[in-house]
Amino acid sequence: MYEPFWCSVKCGPWLAIVIEEESCISVQNSWLLFIIEIPEVFLRWYSHWNEIPSYPSLHVIMGTLAMFAQAHLCCPGYQYCPPTESCIPLQVECQDQVPV
Repeated sequence: MYEPFWCSVKCGPWLAIVIEEESCISVQNSWLLFIIEIPEVFLRWYSHWNEIPSYPSLHVIMGTLAMFAQAHLCCPGYQYCPPTESCIPLQVECQDQVPV
């Protein structure tokens, strides 16, 4: 007697959240990507955003990203500079963005 195999199939697009943690030592930043509706699907990598590792049956479309509830936490001795969207040393003045 054969028993049937059951599986579930989920297809998107799905809303994902990406969190970048800036490294305060000489290693690359940490990234965490997870899908809200499917919490068991997540990726963590140490590198740059565009070096996201492959995940079976998951295709990440990076061109349609929207930032919300964005927190800017810098390492000790650094401040967040909105025009450059980066952390700069406290002794460096954050310059206003000049339109070109």
